[in-house]
Amino acid sequence: MKKMVLLLIIMIFSMFMISCATEDGDKAKCEECDNATELLVGEKCVPIAEIEECGPNGHAHGDVCHCFDEKDPVQIGDKFYCLSSCGAEVEEDVDALACEAKEAEAVTCVEGFENFSSTHLHTGELLELTLSETAETFAHFPITETTEMAVYVEKAGVLDSAYYSNKTEITKELIGANPDCSSQFAEVYHLAVTKTGTDAAIPGILKFKPTTGTVKIFIHEAGHE
Repeated sequence: MKKMVLLLIIMIFSMFMISCATEDGDKAKCEECDNATELLVGEKCVPIAEIEECGPNGHAHGDVCHCFDEKDPVQIGDKFYCLSSCGAEVEEDVDALACEAKEAEAVTCVEGFENFSSTHLHTGELLELTLSETAETFAHFPITETTEMAVYVEKAGVLDSAYYSNKTEITKELIGANPDCSSQFAEVYHLAVTKTGTDAAIPGILKFKPTTGTVKIFIHEAGHE
């Protein structure tokens, strides 16, 4: 009898230890950084010399650091940084991505809403659009999930509106110029898009005003504001 009780205790203890080990294994295992010469990026310590000011969990808006988690930046030496917590994903700096996109793909937009499907706009790439000088033109980009999309436009007053294929208007908000490179993108719009149906993607249609010459745009899922 005593042996059975002892065996039962051993089994319960073993199950408890396995459970604890599994829970610990599920947690992110991060290196411990000194936050002076190195900062945590993901789960690794990265030399601070390799991290831009306001990084790794934020970006600069002019002379001000904006941290994605809305915490205050920390001063280290003569610079400010937004620190990451263990296991936190580092957000993409979409403003910076737009600025850094250099090689533009040429795209000719079409007249007539019903023809939008013939002109596809890739997301995450710099595009140089040829528009009509006398008529409104259209093109579409893929909506793959319910989210906010950012549309960076080189010239002000060119993007008119956005629609779903059933001509329902997509809510858009003018954010302002790209704070990281206002000379490259005079306007940034956020579009609140909703993915419907079972298709992998549905079209989001952009309508542009008559414009002389070409205009560069960059479309990407919006980052944190």
